Amino acid sequence: MHHILNKKTSTLVLILAAVSAGIYALQILFFHDPGTTFFYIFQDLAFIPISIAITTVVVGSIMDERSKRDSRAKTRMLMGTFFSGIGAKLMVVLLRAADHTIAAKDAMASCYSRVPEEERIERIRQTDFNITLDQETYDQTRELLEGWETELMILSSNPLLLEHETFTELLFGLFQLMDEFRLRGNYENLNEDAVSHMGEDFSRVLRLLLLCAFENRKYTQENFPVFYRDAAAKIKTRGGIENED
Repeated sequence: MHHILNKKTSTLVLILAAVSAGIYALQILFFHDPGTTFFYIFQDLAFIPISIAITTVVVGSIMDERSKRDSRAKTRMLMGTFFSGIGAKLMVVLLRAADHTIAAKDAMASCYSRVPEEERIERIRQTDFNITLDQETYDQTRELLEGWETELMILSSNPLLLEHETFTELLFGLFQLMDEFRLRGNYENLNEDAVSHMGEDFSRVLRLLLLCAFENRKYTQENFPVFYRDAAAKIKTRGGIENED
């Protein structure tokens, strides 16, 4: 197929070149001024590099920027699908298990507040999350991830997500938890070291969830304000989070 296309392209180029040569020949035949004809031929040839430069550099840059913008929008939509499906539920489960003395709720509320953006991100990054793993948290998280395993695999295969390092880390963290669940089985099989180790994994996933929730919040608020308002209210209600200005 590729060979046929190349053959057709070559044939088309030869035909167009022959037509152009025929037109120049007719011009010389009718006007008897080959000097002027060759002058314009070379003038046209001199303009070709400039035309290529404008097309490839200027127009190419515009098209590339537009393509990147469309890719970012599509990625945000994928992240939004994640949070509307499993992300918000998982955050509620992990926040309930987090040590409330470390203001985990405040970090969650910062995703949906009017506090300056840099301050919100820094607050999440600096919060010392600590999840003491119990059977309820273990079983609920396991059930959520097992129910969404196929969707997470499909989501992680999308190359657009590689541009978002934090969300990629979150997916890796979730897959690591899934591997832990497969390895250890039921909660009753965990010893003290395993509970402590998995508690650290859960805490890391919670931090990444909150950071990604903030990124998703910004996109959703700007593009889907009504959906954002309802989702924020629902998450705050389920997580027991008070409104913050």
